[in-house]
Amino acid sequence: MKAALHTVSSESTIARGDGTRNALGFGATGFIGRWLVKELLDQGISTTAAVRNLARFGAVADLLRDHNVATTALSVVEVDLVVDGIELRPGRLNHIREIFNVAGAHACGMTPAAARAANVDTSRRVVEFAATLPHLGRLVHLSGYRVGGQDLASIPWSEAKRKYQ
Repeated sequence: MKAALHTVSSESTIARGDGTRNALGFGATGFIGRWLVKELLDQGISTTAAVRNLARFGAVADLLRDHNVATTALSVVEVDLVVDGIELRPGRLNHIREIFNVAGAHACGMTPAAARAANVDTSRRVVEFAATLPHLGRLVHLSGYRVGGQDLASIPWSEAKRKYQ
């Protein structure tokens, strides 16, 4: 089944006056992120892929090439979600109308502090950055790991199950 992104008409606050859409995708080199970039480009949406490591973008480029996706509307920007301000110069991405955040990390044995830093804190930084964009009309966040911020002690799981959650 092919996932489809919601298509926005030119009257939307997301589209510019000329009807073009400009998206920024965080986590573009991850499994979900690379497919997100493909779908955005397939829909003709000008896309900026935000990546932690430019060297890992080759896998995304391979996927786009293998699926005959035109990349003329694609740009790539390296960001560091670990630092406040995510190292993006103010004004550099003012044209962005939509942000899709699928960045995150999960590893077996990851400590709660490491999981929070890699998922919750980075999500907060994306939202803080999004708040600086003058034309942003949409912020979509997708995560499957520890972003709720709930106290694990409040969840009625046994200690054995909690160890692996």
